[in-house]
Amino acid sequence: MCQHGGMTDSRLERWDPEERMHGQVSTFVSGVLSRVRSVALRGDNYMLDEYPQDSCLAVSYALGHLLYEYGYGTWLQVEGVNVVGDKHSWLELHDRDSTVRLVVDATVHQFEGFDGPLIGPETLEVHETYFNQRRVRLMPWAEAELAHELFAKTLDDVRAVIAAEDV
Repeated sequence: MCQHGGMTDSRLERWDPEERMHGQVSTFVSGVLSRVRSVALRGDNYMLDEYPQDSCLAVSYALGHLLYEYGYGTWLQVEGVNVVGDKHSWLELHDRDSTVRLVVDATVHQFEGFDGPLIGPETLEVHETYFNQRRVRLMPWAEAELAHELFAKTLDDVRAVIAAEDV
């Protein structure tokens, strides 16, 4: 048993850094996505007009940048393509050996069978079956000026909502 502050706490023995990281990322992503919904409801960012439909690239860009900026690592933007050419984007955090550590699909709820964004330790079945061709890109999270202006606007809009709440 571990001692903490003079008390025995068996939970400390079972502390798992991976579980803790997953929980922290989940909390952070939920907070960012509530701001994305606020921006979408305003109606002045046409990349989010149909959120979550047709907004996976802009949301993945903004979320990946904010995850990097707030110290949650460098995420890869993954684009899946199906046999008819439909595309979908999500984020993956990989270990040094390229093993997927965490997956964040902020707009998977645009597809049947999903009722919200998903965060998990591995690639989702929808990614493996429906979007069976994968392209992985390291996005320039640290260099927003290199980003496409449409995606940068989504990032700027979400940042503005965060800043307004911090006042």
